[in-house]
Amino acid sequence: MFRRDKQGMKRTENHWWDFRNEDLIVLGKTRAPLYIYNEETLNEILFDLSAMNSLSGLLYPYPLNFHPQMLRKTFELDAYFRCNSFLEVNRLRKQFPKLPPERIFFMCDHDEGRDCEAALQQGLHVVVRAETNAVDVCHTEKVSLYKTLSPQYPDIRTLVLGNDGNLESSAHMKGMDLTEIENYLEAIHDACPQFKLWLELPIHMVSYAGAMLMEALESGTADDVPCVRVHLPMEDALFHEIHGTTHQVVNLSRPDEERIILTRMTRQRKHAGNGVVYVESPCIVERGDILLLTHMGTYAPETQVNEEGRNRLPEWYLKARCMCLVRI
Repeated sequence: MFRRDKQGMKRTENHWWDFRNEDLIVLGKTRAPLYIYNEETLNEILFDLSAMNSLSGLLYPYPLNFHPQMLRKTFELDAYFRCNSFLEVNRLRKQFPKLPPERIFFMCDHDEGRDCEAALQQGLHVVVRAETNAVDVCHTEKVSLYKTLSPQYPDIRTLVLGNDGNLESSAHMKGMDLTEIENYLEAIHDACPQFKLWLELPIHMVSYAGAMLMEALESGTADDVPCVRVHLPMEDALFHEIHGTTHQVVNLSRPDEERIILTRMTRQRKHAGNGVVYVESPCIVERGDILLLTHMGTYAPETQVNEEGRNRLPEWYLKARCMCLVRI
């Protein structure tokens, strides 16, 4: 990913994995393949979003990534949670017995009246999904739609903006930056001042906070296309989680090389158990190089999480180098 400076010269944009390159190399050589989540990035996301004046609060969707330490970071910074079922509510309460019920928003469809009543009796907030699907934070043209619809719901005073309720959206590399999100929220606040605005952490931001470390086996071509073969157990769950979503592949062992952009990943029978990453152009990759697959901080619908880890790979929470508790 590149940006241009004031003189128009192209320069590389620094990412969190650039600053933690040495830590990631060590983890990659001793533990790869594995998923990794960067606490410093989570701190920045939560703090920057919470500082927006037009917001009444932040929601962390439980299904987004329910790794225990990801949830704990949300809990420690006083953000709220959004759950889709009582199973998720109970798991959250088991991990945080002192979590007040008012810090849980329960997502309820119109045909789940009993669950809505039970949630209200337990002191949870109940969120009803709008049938217009007008809850996507990435579409600024919907500001006028909120203004048009608001008179139809005179008793509603809270508007939750965020992701699809089932988190089926792909987490793309490019999304609204903080300035765009803040401008969008202010536009909604000006159009509908009667609403208290709550924001779910955007999928693409939480996705950016995570990555996958893997070891390169060799580079070459497959079907006349440049590719890199990597050491990954490419079973169905992992393959479907990666396939079709835009990522960036960074060779951590060669930090001065130009970034490698992933076009697609596939399995080949002759490379059983390994993944083949097709790239845009030939690249310098040698056996043993540690590669990082970006934007892997969120779970996909196909993700399997059990005692073996995420899609049979371990998860590692990379703690901030300098801890500074910030209360939202």
